[in-house]
Amino acid sequence: MKLPHNKRICLVGIGGVSMSALAQMLLSHGYTIFGCDRVESARTRKLAEMGIPVRIAPNDASNIDGADIVIRTAAARDDAPEIIEARRRGLVVMARAEAWACLMEGYRNIVALSGSHGKSTTTGMCGQIALTAGLDPTISIGADLPCIGGNLRTSDAREIFVAEADEYWDSFLYFRPTVAVINNIEADHPDYFKSMEQLVGSFSKFASLVPPDGCVVANAENAYAMQAASAARCQVRTFGLNVPCDVTAKNLRFRYNYASFTLVADGNALGEITLAVHGIHNVYNAIASAAAMLACGVKPALVVEGLNDFSGVARRFERRGTVNGAVLVDDFGHHPTEMQMTMDVAKSLGFRRVIMVFQPYTYSRTSQYFDDFVRVLRQADVAVLTEILGAREVNPGNDTAKTLVDAIPGAVFTPTFDDAEAWLRANAREGDLIVTTGCGNLNLLCDRLVGRR
Repeated sequence: MKLPHNKRICLVGIGGVSMSALAQMLLSHGYTIFGCDRVESARTRKLAEMGIPVRIAPNDASNIDGADIVIRTAAARDDAPEIIEARRRGLVVMARAEAWACLMEGYRNIVALSGSHGKSTTTGMCGQIALTAGLDPTISIGADLPCIGGNLRTSDAREIFVAEADEYWDSFLYFRPTVAVINNIEADHPDYFKSMEQLVGSFSKFASLVPPDGCVVANAENAYAMQAASAARCQVRTFGLNVPCDVTAKNLRFRYNYASFTLVADGNALGEITLAVHGIHNVYNAIASAAAMLACGVKPALVVEGLNDFSGVARRFERRGTVNGAVLVDDFGHHPTEMQMTMDVAKSLGFRRVIMVFQPYTYSRTSQYFDDFVRVLRQADVAVLTEILGAREVNPGNDTAKTLVDAIPGAVFTPTFDDAEAWLRANAREGDLIVTTGCGNLNLLCDRLVGRR
């Protein structure tokens, strides 16, 4: 479907990271838009400053007044008052990803980065490579990318669109990528994907969307990713470190958990890379990104240069400042696998204590991975937990983060950010590393701790 310019578009959930980028993209293309959200945030304020009207009113059907088309975030389900009212009025209701797909039409290359983990970082890496190569890319990413000053870069050129591709609610199935990356597949989003068969099936459909002259890039060490890639109608390129594959890293070594390695493709050494981001997981992200951009025809030397230029993505082990002399870093990890990667990095850096502050996200995920969360959090010298952020979910009973705290020796329950801030100011000291982790609004706690209200 096309998005007509003579229609007024309302974005429901406009303050979300992808929705706010979509709003900016639509504005830059001359569409008449406005939006609504449940709470005011830095993103809604930024949109308002750009001239986009934003209504802050939770669950109010009148939020869509004046709209001809309604674009909704995945969290705005069919029972949301705005969606019920839009359908009662006979308005067109579109998913966020469907709108993105409309805006992607006409690009020569559409690089879509998917996977249970690493989507934002690989999107950032591919975006940086495209910038270094002078391709004037459009970039849409689910986090702030310092090199573009936010979560979106627009361009009048139609050479390449680099986009994060989210599997939740099968969102990425609206896209029509020419290059699709599958970083990895692991059980997640239990509120939607009820089995691994359903989850892998969704990624398989995603792989099959790439045209015969395109390319699917898959993690050779992840069996589910390779299973999904087998549905592709095009060339499949693999990456990995410990099995035979097309793109890999050789001569791998670490200094303060920063990796240096030789990038190798098809047995040929392409150049030396030293990453400015921590951990072995970012080596995988780098070689996946390299494989994708090589498939787009970027010269090997520019791929190497771009990865060396990459400085990271916001909220991915991002240093924010100090508290009582303790170093404070913020991370987006909210799945046990991601949190384990973060913990491994934190433990490798030589601090006297690692204090991990965790905000559980959604009741279904907390319940589904309870034992795994306990296993990771027990590795911290001190685990500090805030209350579960329900987000799109309603508490099914008496679910609370206190149940996690009770299973972790020495853990501290600080239900609110006020409680967490008070505990950290009273107990953090020089020699500590404080890691805040979670995909909700825990970054606001960091803002408080470093004096940015």
